[in-house]
Amino acid sequence: MPGRLARRPPKRLGPSISSRTTTARGTAAEADAVVATDTATLPELLWRDQTVERAERAGTLTIEGNHRAARRLLGLFGAHA
Repeated sequence: MPGRLARRPPKRLGPSISSRTTTARGTAAEADAVVATDTATLPELLWRDQTVERAERAGTLTIEGNHRAARRLLGLFGAHA
């Protein structure tokens, strides 16, 4: 039907971190990891050639808590962790 989008199943981005993976914008009281970055760095990490290490060294990305979990999460979206 014109003007209507076909329903497609969601794409799986990669292996799940765990059955309890949640993401939220804002503050986290009991997060395993907190990733903080700006709106310019995030797309560079996810879809371009920026690496987590370079962003951390540049001070445009900080990871608090479990670094491995944060890197795995970013890797699900294609980041060069």
